[in-house]
Amino acid sequence: MNTIKAILGIFVIVAGIYLGIQALPPYFYNYQFKDDLVEIARFASVSNKPEEDIRNDVMKKAISYNLPIRPDQIQITRDAGDVGIVVNYNVVVNLVGGRKWTMNFAPATESKSLTKSR
Repeated sequence: MNTIKAILGIFVIVAGIYLGIQALPPYFYNYQFKDDLVEIARFASVSNKPEEDIRNDVMKKAISYNLPIRPDQIQITRDAGDVGIVVNYNVVVNLVGGRKWTMNFAPATESKSLTKSR
């Protein structure tokens, strides 16, 4: 009985490690990508960049993290100098046995212009 419990325990630990290896990178890249969105929105509000340039900057960051984002998934809003960026995307993680796990992400940010805070 103790042997079965030990094997089951090892299996649970190995499964947890495997899921962690598969799931942690998308979460980590999403966290970094969100930080980059904040930076892009902040600079775009100060420099009054056109939306197409902002979209290109976001796509460059998405490509650098190998995120499956298309330009039409990037929503940019402007309100009196403030820039908001919302990106909805999914990452599909392949699991054992051909199963797939879809992880949904929606990083969003809003940058308040520096002229309003003074």
